[in-house]
Amino acid sequence: MLERPADSGASPPTWRVIAVMELLARLDKAVTVSEIAQRLPIPRATIASITRELHAAHWVERDEHLRYRLGPAALHLAASRTGNDNPAAESVIAQLARDAGCGVTLSRIAPGTLTVVVKKYPETGRVIPGFSIDQPIPLGYPAGAAVMPWRDRAEQDAWLATSQVGARQGRQLIRFVADHGFAMFRPSDGNGHLVEVLVDLLTATGSAGVARGAREKALRQIARLTSHPFTSTEITEAPALPVSYLSAPIISDGRADHELQLGILATSTEPAQRRHYIDLLRTAADQLSQSLDSHPHARRVPGMPTHPCASGTTPST
Repeated sequence: MLERPADSGASPPTWRVIAVMELLARLDKAVTVSEIAQRLPIPRATIASITRELHAAHWVERDEHLRYRLGPAALHLAASRTGNDNPAAESVIAQLARDAGCGVTLSRIAPGTLTVVVKKYPETGRVIPGFSIDQPIPLGYPAGAAVMPWRDRAEQDAWLATSQVGARQGRQLIRFVADHGFAMFRPSDGNGHLVEVLVDLLTATGSAGVARGAREKALRQIARLTSHPFTSTEITEAPALPVSYLSAPIISDGRADHELQLGILATSTEPAQRRHYIDLLRTAADQLSQSLDSHPHARRVPGMPTHPCASGTTPST
């Protein structure tokens, strides 16, 4: 939580407003004035006054139960900062979630950090609460695999250092993405049941039923348990294998700054199903690349030979 620096000279009313906005940005649910007061060292009456003013300016929204969440003015500002204020991109991601029947996230990958900028769920099916939008989290293998072929050796090495699989397997994954334009993962042998238990727990409790710290630990544990990359042979030939998720790079202006992730979490898939998911993901990734790219002819998407290789955009492994 934001703390007012000692002797900063900052206005106490200003810091109270900032504290309320930061709290609402971090929560995954709408909250009442009383609930805000329980979390912040600010009098309830002061919070009520702050939220009234913020609501009048559309910085927060208030529902019929007098609960508050971030409003359109704040969300527009965040969208402008994160680059997700793009109706065409939002539409592509929402359609991918419907077609695949699972959650989809678009994340910005910076050195050492991952920030979810868009997430969509299908209208039906289970919803597994993930990381909050615009919440930077430490980047760890295998998250970010889809963009690593475009990063320099030092950044790749730092990313591989977060893995428990060893540099050789990590380098093989980077090469696979460079060659095929996507990555596909499954639970490690013997971990499928534990993954199902964690997923069922998060699904049943929802984002409001688990403390934020506990939810993030569960999500990280799921990521570790489902980080075994598929080989080409497994994808095309192996029967009845589970799939945890797929990821693909978004290429804009010759850079791979974003990763598109498809959270399948299926306990058993056949080769035809896996190919279907791959086709859906790569089609959406290509559409997003075109939507975000101001120079669509100056990019190369691995595994998609219809886009010519341009100078300076060739992946490095």
